[in-house]
Amino acid sequence: MGRGKPRAVTRKLQGNVLWAKLNGVRTKLLVDTGASQSAVSSSFCRRHDVEIQILREGQPRSLIAADGEVIKVQGFAELFVEFAGDELPYHFLVLDNLIHDALLGIDFLHEYGADINCTQNTLSLYNGAMQLSFLMNLEDVTGAVRLCETITVPPRSEVMIPVQTAACYDNCDCYVEGLRAGPNAVLLVARALITPQHQRAMCRVINPSDKPVKLGRNRNIAKLTTLNSRVVSSALLPDLCSASVAGGTTVGGGDVQDTANLCHGLGHIKTEKPLDPVGTLGLQIGNGNLTVEQSMRVRDLLTKNVDIFATKLSDLPGTSQYYHPIEILPGASPPRCRAYRHSPEAKLEIEKQTVEMQEAGIIRPSCSPYAAPVLLVKKKDGSMRSVIDYRRLNLVIRPMFFPLPILPDIFDALGEEKLPL
Repeated sequence: MGRGKPRAVTRKLQGNVLWAKLNGVRTKLLVDTGASQSAVSSSFCRRHDVEIQILREGQPRSLIAADGEVIKVQGFAELFVEFAGDELPYHFLVLDNLIHDALLGIDFLHEYGADINCTQNTLSLYNGAMQLSFLMNLEDVTGAVRLCETITVPPRSEVMIPVQTAACYDNCDCYVEGLRAGPNAVLLVARALITPQHQRAMCRVINPSDKPVKLGRNRNIAKLTTLNSRVVSSALLPDLCSASVAGGTTVGGGDVQDTANLCHGLGHIKTEKPLDPVGTLGLQIGNGNLTVEQSMRVRDLLTKNVDIFATKLSDLPGTSQYYHPIEILPGASPPRCRAYRHSPEAKLEIEKQTVEMQEAGIIRPSCSPYAAPVLLVKKKDGSMRSVIDYRRLNLVIRPMFFPLPILPDIFDALGEEKLPL
């Protein structure tokens, strides 16, 4: 502490910087465990019209830097620090001549239950509910591969997760590998060749442990290296047969098919279906109405029940538990209607959907005496739905009646039920 006063650090440090938003402005924050007070630079306050308030009783009037220099406190500012969509309010002391726009001291870290993992190079807040990654190199952060959203990797599983890359890597053949860490790292990041599009790509992550691992949005999990698409080092090919563990350990057999595809060109590498439920189903979990803990619980629920969601027609196998009979009225002849007249575009769409349903096992070729016309109905998203006109058939079907429960009885039965998340 020095002279019984709080300390402040003004020199530029490496490896303990986070990306965050201060009052909505994206900037870098220095995490300084040697500073007892959090501070913001006076230049940041002037640039973004942040009000500098007069110091209150009990707040320090000066700080002592690591080199012994006495720094006068100009006042304090009320700021909101945004991490992964969550805004954390806090009072920052205002100082001159700070290298970074702001620094987080012990007071902030203690207030929000921070835990620093030097092996994983991460900072956890809310006693582990939110996990953030430090920047590995402040001079070159464009090669960082970060998560697009908070995810949970199930135990003993391998998932393909969406990641965010820098714009300079779009449409470039890149080599992705995991960050270096200690031997106790629990996540493995597969080495692979990828071509980011619109600052997005897919990255394979393996959790070999017996516990689920939660990864926070914007966490840095890997790094990119640009490759020459014409010349690929032969020394790189054997590495593609294994998944890179942070620290050098490997899990074999993960990318054998990708290596074979590489021999035919970088553009023919196949990406398997993502196993992450949010990425696969296209669901948006993060919003302003859910806390970080609630988002993680929803993701855990989706992960456990991902098998009940269908993303394409082949995921709808139907059921063989019961076959519904259709009884025709006595003496009625099978209705056989002529097909409707369609435009050439509609005919192509009907043929396309018919082939898709046949390949998915929903329909099959038939020589039945019954025939009903097909038409297309536009959905809200602009796509077309194939509909069969069964009105003529319904006229000759014997009505079937079943007693249905009334709503008050349903409410009474479900009134005391609770759905656990």
